[in-house]
Amino acid sequence: RPQSGNFWLMLIRSFRSILRWRFRLFQVGPVLDIRD
Repeated sequence: RPQSGNFWLMLIRSFRSILRWRFRLFQVGPVLDIRD
């Protein structure tokens, strides 16, 4: 049981990190496109 809970916690944490990375990339993307 504890492993299952830990798995969900890690999954949610990785999901949040991916969302944050995508948001940051989306925010920087247009700037690089304009500079290029």
